[in-house]
Amino acid sequence: MECTFLVLNYGIQERIPCSEHGNITSTLTPGRINCFTISYIQMDPHIVLYGIIMTLFLDNFPTNIFETYTGKADIESSGVLVNVHNPGTLPNIWEGFRAKPGHLTKVIPNFIIRERLSKPYGHCNANEERNNIEIWNYERKLSYSKVGCFDSCVQEALKDGCGCISPHFLSVGQKSLNNFTGDVDGCYSLKQGIEKFINMSICSYHVGIESIFKCFDVDTCNDLCTNVWQTFQVDAVPWPVKSKHLSFYNQLIKGRHFAPKFDIYEEILFLLDNGNTTEASALLHSVNLIENNYVKIDFQPSAFHVTKFQDIPKTKVVDVFSSLGGTLNLYSGITLLVFVEIIELTWKLFTGTVNYGNQQTQPSSVEPSKERKKVNTNHS
Repeated sequence: MECTFLVLNYGIQERIPCSEHGNITSTLTPGRINCFTISYIQMDPHIVLYGIIMTLFLDNFPTNIFETYTGKADIESSGVLVNVHNPGTLPNIWEGFRAKPGHLTKVIPNFIIRERLSKPYGHCNANEERNNIEIWNYERKLSYSKVGCFDSCVQEALKDGCGCISPHFLSVGQKSLNNFTGDVDGCYSLKQGIEKFINMSICSYHVGIESIFKCFDVDTCNDLCTNVWQTFQVDAVPWPVKSKHLSFYNQLIKGRHFAPKFDIYEEILFLLDNGNTTEASALLHSVNLIENNYVKIDFQPSAFHVTKFQDIPKTKVVDVFSSLGGTLNLYSGITLLVFVEIIELTWKLFTGTVNYGNQQTQPSSVEPSKERKKVNTNHS
């Protein structure tokens, strides 16, 4: 692998090998082999990264190694998958892009930022409840991610319930999928015999199904409150052109440990040295080893676009009481003064009703018949 960082050093464009200003580490990814993580180290604030160029040797030659994971054998499907992720987090390779052999792939990422609300409005993880998660056979811990939490949760369930680790998920703690140690075996390992293999397979199936539903629960593995993922603008063109194959062989292949696989180019060079130009040209155009085994990626993060989605609470606790008070004022016309007056009036009515009920009515001293006569007399 040839890797170069494209940087601006005080405004001047420079190319720096990734080995000088970066870390290249091997990454264990279930279902994949030869996975690497390349990270840039900011050593000088005046040096700004604006791109990365990688030339990768795929080694698409016939092999006798038993393939654990089945897949297409055609050259187009044997390229590379590339993903961009935050430092210290688990890469989700399925969110990346594919680069085919024999092509120069130019990539511009577009980042999407999603900011969710934590409790009481949502169930996201603010990265404070579970800061680190042990899932790799690394000395350091990875920062929390939903994908890493899910894989670790399933593996823990398999380890506790069946005493084995599945190769379809990340390893737990200090256990490596490539080197099972201690009392933990692979769920599909044959080294313990057919009977144990069958028992482990059945157990891992049932426990795996149950743990998947449990680990998908929001209380077990939830999304980060601030989550970043990306889409990619990808443009691929055939690479390298035939006229550049011999120089490519001299610069990147000759002298390497895998150079004997490309001995045909030595024959072409020998024919050219002896003046057999026509035969050398025909042989060169009939060979496709470089196209089938190399891919070049030009990654340009300096031209990316960022789209941000932010969740905002529609109603806060203070707004609830404010809206309630406003609604009462609007529809009931109740203010503090009026409320006190209503209480006072209610009290007076209540006490007045009680006093009125205790009073006794005095009879009239005028007889009804005499009163009627008096009225009639006055009328006549």
